[in-house]
Amino acid sequence: MKSLMLCGQPVRVIHEDGVDYFCLTEIWKATGGEDKNRPKEFLRNDKTKDFIDVLEKGGYPPFYKTVGRQGGTWAVEELTFEYVGWVKAEFKKYVYAVLKAYFNGNLKSERQWLMQSELQQFAYDEGRSKEKGTIGSKLMLTRKKEKHVLEKQAVILIKKFQYELELLPSPIL
Repeated sequence: MKSLMLCGQPVRVIHEDGVDYFCLTEIWKATGGEDKNRPKEFLRNDKTKDFIDVLEKGGYPPFYKTVGRQGGTWAVEELTFEYVGWVKAEFKKYVYAVLKAYFNGNLKSERQWLMQSELQQFAYDEGRSKEKGTIGSKLMLTRKKEKHVLEKQAVILIKKFQYELELLPSPIL
């Protein structure tokens, strides 16, 4: 059984009879796990039902459910893409990149994804902090405080990942 990482959440992939099935339940958890976005809600959607009817003509079930501790809702590639787009628009582009890497055989290891995720979060935090420094005097004080914390965090991340990333640039804060 293979797995891939989405937002720090492992997503299992089962290969059966020449078809990959992705765990929609784990993708749902990676999106934040809102009840309205559960796979069962997606499968109740009329457009989804129509799409499933089309996929069933391919000769294999487009989805199935398993129960128990390791259970979940499993779907083929096409239905997985459809689910991702249905769940959360901003999540769609990110997941498409991960799934594309999976299908191209370029999927990074779980460790690489965690590292990239941590670095992306740092870059996001740093960018938001910079924005505060340009808005007004009150927020400039917040930026000064955050800058000190972010500088420390940058040093920690560099030490943590330097041996894994070639040519990691020094942080520019």
